[in-house]
Amino acid sequence: MACRNSTFQLVILLLLVLLTKSLFTEAAAWSNNSSSAKTFDRGCIVKEREALLKFKKGLIDLSGQRLSSWVGDDCCNWVGVECSNHTGHVLSLQLSAADYNDESWKLRGTLDPCLLNLTRLNYLDLSYNFFHGTPIPKFISYLKNLRHLDLSQASFTGLVPSTNGNLSNLDNTSVYAASPIPEWFFNITTLRLLRLKKCELSGSISGFPWANRPKLLYLDFSSNKLGGNLPDSLGYLGNLENLQLSDNSIVGPLPTFIGNLSLLEQLDLSSNMINRKIPESVGKIAHMKAISLKNNGIIGPIPLNIGHKMTEMVSLDLSGNLLNGSIPPSMTEMKELIFLDLSSNYLSGAIPPNWHSLKELSYMELSNNSSQEVYLSPSAQCLHLNG
Repeated sequence: MACRNSTFQLVILLLLVLLTKSLFTEAAAWSNNSSSAKTFDRGCIVKEREALLKFKKGLIDLSGQRLSSWVGDDCCNWVGVECSNHTGHVLSLQLSAADYNDESWKLRGTLDPCLLNLTRLNYLDLSYNFFHGTPIPKFISYLKNLRHLDLSQASFTGLVPSTNGNLSNLDNTSVYAASPIPEWFFNITTLRLLRLKKCELSGSISGFPWANRPKLLYLDFSSNKLGGNLPDSLGYLGNLENLQLSDNSIVGPLPTFIGNLSLLEQLDLSSNMINRKIPESVGKIAHMKAISLKNNGIIGPIPLNIGHKMTEMVSLDLSGNLLNGSIPPSMTEMKELIFLDLSSNYLSGAIPPNWHSLKELSYMELSNNSSQEVYLSPSAQCLHLNG
């Protein structure tokens, strides 16, 4: 009996020892986590704060306000800096001057490569500043975790770095610079946004590799010197929502593949040299909200199906072309239409009788058409427009 009691007491003792050890381990872990959290509460990682301060020294802030918060230990509280709540690493630098009208608020100076010490940086926006005469620095191509890069309207000069680096994770990139774009740039298949406006790009638009861009949502090559026909490979951009190719020298037809871009919402091919008919396939894009084909040489009538499925259309500009025939009745089905410009063509005949059903229409321009002119039918006389 005594032996059984001794065994029982020994078991109880062991259980108490194990329970005490477990509680001690949990308490230690809680203490470490609490201490770690407090570390990040006190400020960002020292090495990264020092890198930001060095980066600041290379910048010129004429306003004295843009970087005035960049003092003290906690760089995570500085304006334009965003850190991870879990690790304290700097994740984002948002230094765009897009919201400032005063020129003195545009940052100037040079970009120090110390940003490479921000090893988790995934978002860099320096747009709308004034880095006049400053080349796009080579080190940017080595920010291997970068997913969003915006250098637009910042007056950079020189060449985009020819080294590939590690920008394979880019989702969004915007570059405005007088520069040829190196081939490796188009090998980044993860891109969702590609904006290369005013980059002095030349050659044929068909010379770019479009087929392997399944994730691309936004493409802007406007205000360049691109020529040639629109390639069929653009039709592989099945997720494309916005296509901006205005102010180039693109020639030939508007391809039928445009109708295959079923998610397209905005299409701007204005100020080119497109000189064929508008294909009926354009009228099949149900989500289209804005089309601008102005200032081309487009011929023939407006397709009779324009408007049937385009119930979300807000803006349509076909001005400055060679369009003839009448305005199709299907256009009265675009119930959300606000802006319509069909001026400077060769259209004639009456505006469709159901035009008064376009309740949202606030601007319509029909001037400078054929000698017969476009005129309001009796049932459309109730239109009250500002245009």
